[in-house]
Amino acid sequence: MKLSKKNKLIMLLASILLFAGMATDIYIPSLPLIVKTFKTTSVMAGLTVSVYILAFAISGLAAASFSDHFGRKITLKYANILFLVATGLLVFAPTIHTFILLRILQGIAGGFFSVITRQIIKDLFDEKEQININAIIFTAFVISPAVAPILGAFIAEHFSWRVCFVVIFVLQALVFIGISKDLKETLKVRKDFQHPLTTVGSIFLFFFNREFNACVLVSSLAYGGYFAFITISSFIFINHLGFSGMSYSLIFLILAALYLVSNLLMRAMNNMDMNKHTIILYGCILNFIGAVLLIFTLFNFSKTMISIFIITGAVFMRFGLGFILSLVQIVAMNQFKKSGGLALGTLNAAQCIFAAFCATWATHFANPIMGLFVVSIVFCGGALLIYLLIFSKLPYPHLKYKVMKIFLHEEHINKYIE
Repeated sequence: MKLSKKNKLIMLLASILLFAGMATDIYIPSLPLIVKTFKTTSVMAGLTVSVYILAFAISGLAAASFSDHFGRKITLKYANILFLVATGLLVFAPTIHTFILLRILQGIAGGFFSVITRQIIKDLFDEKEQININAIIFTAFVISPAVAPILGAFIAEHFSWRVCFVVIFVLQALVFIGISKDLKETLKVRKDFQHPLTTVGSIFLFFFNREFNACVLVSSLAYGGYFAFITISSFIFINHLGFSGMSYSLIFLILAALYLVSNLLMRAMNNMDMNKHTIILYGCILNFIGAVLLIFTLFNFSKTMISIFIITGAVFMRFGLGFILSLVQIVAMNQFKKSGGLALGTLNAAQCIFAAFCATWATHFANPIMGLFVVSIVFCGGALLIYLLIFSKLPYPHLKYKVMKIFLHEEHINKYIE
């Protein structure tokens, strides 16, 4: 594959993920305004984020089957059409319930984007290069939270939060043109649709694979802890700590820059053939340190000090995720040669379900700062604990998997799924 074509493909795949991510990040600073516009509660406003994640999770499970049957390009095109329709209608949403419904449709399309972009990478590259390329396109999740909240805060301040979705519509329309003109079909052999029970059975069997279990649990718990920050931070900084929408959005610029640095470090470690488990461990430790730092927000410090502790905690959590997220996707997908897309969809679904739960739980605390600390420490601490129990060969998982293998041998399961 020529370098220019490779770079063009990477830019297109990154753009698909970037603009889909911006659909959420761009209106996060406007959540308090949305509460006022629809005369609703912060819980309902937070639900607009949670339902997107849940729809993203569920659709990701189906995305691989549609892509394997119809092809990567045509499936991406129709997912883009759904995303464009939902985004266009969001501009005119009359009620919070309509808003939530349209966010579900956006999430369905987003789940397809996430899985199919990785399937395209898997079609074309070996595992080591997959990790590097996935890390590159994962920078979309760095650029989006860096740029989108600032752009969204500016738009909301000078125009209306609804205009945010006009911007997303235009950007995603450009992506649709790129897919139509430049993306080549990468699927060599199309497959028939599996019976739904076969798909469910395959998903069930994935969880008998130790490596896959670890990838799912560690990444889902670590991401869930940070996602609580994403969901309720606007209420904390704007409503409780007195930040303006623009100054609040600048926090995400800092977090994005640090995530980019950690993502680059992960790629360097991978190029040096460092053990993948060790890289993930570094991420879990940093993630947990960030959650622990949030305990200082519960003391009677000034608003400035509380802000510093929250931002510092988020910095460590975000930096840790740079070592974890893009890496575990490739590790999980390559556990199963012929069912990699479904495995990735299952991983994404688990991450999204955990994230949605964390977002919902955090918004139910009367004190959002307390909610942020409790959810973050439970989930980030859980990620580190799961790593020690599964990736590290401690007695408990060793005995657990011996018991499992009495009934079903792991190597036989892998052959069946492949």
